[in-house]
Amino acid sequence: MAGAASDEVALAFAFDAAAARHLPLVAVHAWSDPMADPVTRTPSAMQEIETIEGGRLAERLSGWILKYPDVAVEQVVVEGPAAQVLLARAEHAQLLVVGCRGRGQFAGLLLGSVSHAVLHRAPCPVAVVRPDRDG
Repeated sequence: MAGAASDEVALAFAFDAAAARHLPLVAVHAWSDPMADPVTRTPSAMQEIETIEGGRLAERLSGWILKYPDVAVEQVVVEGPAAQVLLARAEHAQLLVVGCRGRGQFAGLLLGSVSHAVLHRAPCPVAVVRPDRDG
């Protein structure tokens, strides 16, 4: 999950879309640790990281789940590059929703690398949702 503002607008859009269509929502959180030492990547260490990352996802979703009690939510935590993980999950999706941080001087003109990758390679429609300029 990217930045807080982009997370919130993307989550709002995704929950609204799922509720309007009476469909379940799959919330995917991709994580990676490029600095991790392969020697210390034991199964128990990996399980601990998965638990921590799963908790982060659950925390981000908790208010939305309360707001949309009729939307069934599957929470998925996967290690790997965000674009790759999202594209793999999009194989069975009707819509892929991603946030966009919109950083940089020309934020209104640029997409992030994840947004760019999924727009060009997703097997389903994609919604790139970004905060307004004030938020």
